Amino acid sequence: GILSSHLKVDLAGILERVAEKGFMDRVGTEKYRFVHDRVQQEAYKTMAEHRRSEHHTTFGLAIYSQACSDNDDDLLRISLNQINRAGPGTITDLRQKAMIAALNLKVGRRSAALKDFGHSLSYFENGKSFLDVGSWEHQYKLSIDLHDAAADAACALGAVSDVQKYSLSVLSHATSLEDKLNAMLAIVKSLRMSLALQEAKQWGVKFLQELG
Repeated sequence: GILSSHLKVDLAGILERVAEKGFMDRVGTEKYRFVHDRVQQEAYKTMAEHRRSEHHTTFGLAIYSQACSDNDDDLLRISLNQINRAGPGTITDLRQKAMIAALNLKVGRRSAALKDFGHSLSYFENGKSFLDVGSWEHQYKLSIDLHDAAADAACALGAVSDVQKYSLSVLSHATSLEDKLNAMLAIVKSLRMSLALQEAKQWGVKFLQELG
């Protein structure tokens, strides 16, 4: 299957041996399940934390390659959730990190389009965590897009402090007025929603001054 070919192991043989010991049941011709949720939980607990993360990353990347080849959005989300669960610490390749950050932006935008702002914000935050330390210099457009998207999702959720956090980060790094517009609008909108009208007005004036 997907994992066997990617990891170069006889995964089916391993699962069959586990089933023979009574820890798993065979379901159909190629599927297995733990006989009880607690067996699965205990098996997971026996792994060291770093090993868990490594496995989540490996499985996620393996599923990702299959999702791309099948053009399967559901499989894509599953792969990304596995990678995000592991976090950026298990990946050292900067290009791979940038790819995962961009993938979080893509999936987050799809969730936002469905008005699922809680999940979309989670994807945007995960995406930001995969950015390089010097991302505002080396991954400028991706950094702007992730922060703007996070600010918009936070605004939809009424999380004013988060809107300001993401938007102020954009305003402190953006190199053009065009790149600052969304951040400034998000701040004004969130303040108006929270009825901080005087502060919203002050930002509105600042916004107009920027526009000249």
